[in-house]
Amino acid sequence: MAKQRIRLRGTRTQSKVAQKKLMEKLKALYEDPLILLPKCEHEGESCPYEQLKSDLIETKDYFDNPPSGFSSWFKGAPRDKTARAVMASFEILDEGKLPVVAVAKFPTGEATYAVRGAGIPKEKMIGVQNYENQTLRMLLHLNYVKKYGINLYSVKNGMICTGKTPNYPNELWKQAVSEIKCNEEEQKFGMAISSESLQKKIYLNSNVWKKSNKNSFSSFIKYQMPPDNGDIDVEIRTPLSEKAHITGGTIIEEYKAGKITDKELRAQIIKKQKERIAESSEAIVIVGEQETSLSDFKEKSKLNELDKEIISKLFDAVDSPIFLTDYSLSQLSENLWSDYIRAILEEKEPNLIERYNGNNALELLRKTLERKITSEKMKGLPEFTNLDKSIKLADSIAKLYRSKGKAAASKRLISEDLSDHTNAAIVWGFLSCLGIEKGEAWKYEETAMSFGNEVKNLIDPLLHNSDKEYLNSLSDLSKRLGHQEELEVI
Repeated sequence: MAKQRIRLRGTRTQSKVAQKKLMEKLKALYEDPLILLPKCEHEGESCPYEQLKSDLIETKDYFDNPPSGFSSWFKGAPRDKTARAVMASFEILDEGKLPVVAVAKFPTGEATYAVRGAGIPKEKMIGVQNYENQTLRMLLHLNYVKKYGINLYSVKNGMICTGKTPNYPNELWKQAVSEIKCNEEEQKFGMAISSESLQKKIYLNSNVWKKSNKNSFSSFIKYQMPPDNGDIDVEIRTPLSEKAHITGGTIIEEYKAGKITDKELRAQIIKKQKERIAESSEAIVIVGEQETSLSDFKEKSKLNELDKEIISKLFDAVDSPIFLTDYSLSQLSENLWSDYIRAILEEKEPNLIERYNGNNALELLRKTLERKITSEKMKGLPEFTNLDKSIKLADSIAKLYRSKGKAAASKRLISEDLSDHTNAAIVWGFLSCLGIEKGEAWKYEETAMSFGNEVKNLIDPLLHNSDKEYLNSLSDLSKRLGHQEELEVI
């Protein structure tokens, strides 16, 4: 974690309440200066605080029984900087009033402390006079951590020293966990924060992770010294991790240093993973942050029969990573314009290529395949000449249904001219066969609807029977309408 910079902002006058509170703290310090010492929880190592313990005892003795006369030339107060800060604080207490009060500002707030003595580091004065503060008391120990390579933890009731080996306190873990939204159940996707020494791990699921403006990692390291002792770690798992696993690097380092938030970390990780995948030659379609299959795409998209055929062809044509923001057939088409769709148009409908405007690849592909599919579906049906207009109408509507489906046929039927009685009966018969006659009855005369109901049993085979039976079905309808029984096939 980045080192906190202290900014000193001059002096200020303390309120009487604040002065009284500081004096009470200094009085408690005077009664027991050893409250500054951390609790040592390590074995087999010499404790670097043993000397400070002796210096604090000696400092109090020197303050209570200052040498006089000739002996004062040889005996002075301990020169340890912490001991000097304690002595200066005792002198403030002895005078009964505060000298100049300075203000130090931190990213988490500000701290006031009484200035006394020369050459005493401000961090020492702040740490000594704010020994009850879980954050500020840590300033007192900066030089010990750096000099001796020890691990310290600031808990609610004081400091804990675990020597050269990290040993994260359970109470500190619980405190950190209480500050963030997390759980102890392993998540399929999300972020995990763990302590190797404590053998514990918590998880932020994807929903919490992507919305969090906090840096959850900082909650676990803000009360440990040094913050980057390697005991607390972060694990990342996104839907793209199997394709591009990221375990370290600048992004993780910036997050651990408190420079970016949880959701910023996630966004940058996803971006980096997509960049790595894009560098590969794998045939893969990624929608948002999720690899998707053809069946998934079909399931999550509302596609008609033509578009289902198109999506199958497009997925077969994918030969490198493609990234989409949503399940959009149009987006996928634009990604495949140069490598696939243009080639289809050059072969089937070259005149359509010049109509491409950078955003209509799907529209042009639909037109091309629609004509091809229509042609293929109509291939087995006979073509006629010299048909009566009513039979010609029935033939065109039936073929429209068989080639383009119910929606296209329905649109045609609803807009058909009903001025001819026989034609009106034919249209009503088709509406009835397709089950869409409700709401249309007001347009028809009773006789037309009655005749249409009579012939709909001859119309239905035109829609659903095999291609081989189509000629006979249309001939039966022609006969019933009183027209030619044998139709002229081209």
